[in-house]
Amino acid sequence: MKVNIFILLLPVLLLISCATPYQKTGFSGGYSDIKLQENIFKVDFRGNGYTRVERATDLCLLRCAEITLENGYKYFVIVGNQRDIENLTFTTLTFYSTYGTMHTYGGTTYGSFTSYPYGGFPIFIRKPRVTFIIVTFEEKPENVPVVFNAETLRDAIKKKYQIKK
Repeated sequence: MKVNIFILLLPVLLLISCATPYQKTGFSGGYSDIKLQENIFKVDFRGNGYTRVERATDLCLLRCAEITLENGYKYFVIVGNQRDIENLTFTTLTFYSTYGTMHTYGGTTYGSFTSYPYGGFPIFIRKPRVTFIIVTFEEKPENVPVVFNAETLRDAIKKKYQIKK
């Protein structure tokens, strides 16, 4: 019985056992964005339970770089950011094995049984979420401590995570 349950759950485990890919928001997380003003955008990346905070941050930055370039700009500055970790807990199924003995005397059956539980273990999941508000520029702004070159950043992150698209 244990093997049959494992076999049934195997496709689900394989589906969810990978970090969130670089994609629009879907079942396993991803990015979303919204244009707030002509050159101001809000970009959000949600990871699944297998995604590290570093990866979620990098993929959010990647989307910021792509939005910058898609809208005809070369540079961006982060003017607002938020990082959260959603903590989830669930408990695996609990199964019982029952053992006992039965005796029949005449038309009556007597017995004693004992049940032993197994399973019911807690699973802890940490899902990162990163949100950036960016302002995009055609020319590199002066007197700003951190300015990202969108093309350079995009290429570096794609290389780091071997993203082809």
